[in-house]
Amino acid sequence: MPQVMRVDGFTFHMYPKDHPPPHVHVCRSGTWCVVLLGGGGEPASLRENVDMKPIDARRAVWMVAGASELLLVRWRKLHAWPDP
Repeated sequence: MPQVMRVDGFTFHMYPKDHPPPHVHVCRSGTWCVVLLGGGGEPASLRENVDMKPIDARRAVWMVAGASELLLVRWRKLHAWPDP
C-alpha cells in the first residue's frame, strides 16, 4: 500500500484499485483509521476508527482536511480517475 503522506508520526496510505469514495488509511503507533477525503463541497470526515485514540483520529481528519486537494490528486492518479 503506497504511503502518500507522513506528518507527526501519522502515515497516510492508499491502496491501488481501492473502492470509492476517495479515502486514506491513516496509521499511528500501530493503530489505524480511515478518513474520507471529501471534495465537491464535502469536508473530510472519519469513516472508520478501528483502534486509534479519538484525539488522534480527530487530528488525522484535520490533517487530511488540510491536504485534501493534494490527496485527491494522488487518489485520481493512483486510480486513473479523470480530473474534474
